[in-house]
Amino acid sequence: PRELGEVESIEVRARANGAEARRFLLNLKVESFNPDDMYQGAFVLDPAKGWTTLRLPLSEFALTARGRHLNNQRRPDGDLLLESVGLLALADDERADFSIDVVSVAAMPHEIDSPFG
Repeated sequence: PRELGEVESIEVRARANGAEARRFLLNLKVESFNPDDMYQGAFVLDPAKGWTTLRLPLSEFALTARGRHLNNQRRPDGDLLLESVGLLALADDERADFSIDVVSVAAMPHEIDSPFG
């Protein structure tokens, strides 16, 4: 596990391939008294835009357990220990082939600007 410390956002550099923009969830599995706790942040990748750098503020991540939003939200803070990071493509009504290429996922402190400009 890794302590989040001064992390304010998670930066993702990725591109999607396919016919349409697609929605994804970035999952942050944290050490918790509830082993099912996971924070999720949503983002959209549009294949027409190519490589995209996204900053997902931790304050916008929702606490979930077993895929459901919890009624009692606890915002992620520096005391949390990060166990793993995952990526989930959200299901939609359209059946179409797609892929996602990820260059990096980085924990970003507030005072540091993106290395990708």
